[in-house]
Amino acid sequence: MYAPWIAAAFLFVAMVPDLPYGYYQILRWVVCACACFGAFVGMEKERHGWMGTFAVIAVLFNPILPIHLSRELWQPIDVIAGIVFLCSLGLFRKTR
Repeated sequence: MYAPWIAAAFLFVAMVPDLPYGYYQILRWVVCACACFGAFVGMEKERHGWMGTFAVIAVLFNPILPIHLSRELWQPIDVIAGIVFLCSLGLFRKTR
């Protein structure tokens, strides 16, 4: 699965200074979608900790009802969320 890689890449690119606001709008959609998918995978595999973690990330990055914070506050959130996605790579592996 590529969802955690894609979300992490978008989140780490967000560290680049002076990106246009449109990038952050796309970031919200991509991260929210990947987090919803991660919560679903966590539920399917009965990994409730991952399910809850991804649910929180999905709410934070919700593009419909966005949470407005300053860029200084979003930067550590972006890094932490990116690390969470990278740490979850094992969750997305297919079982045989």
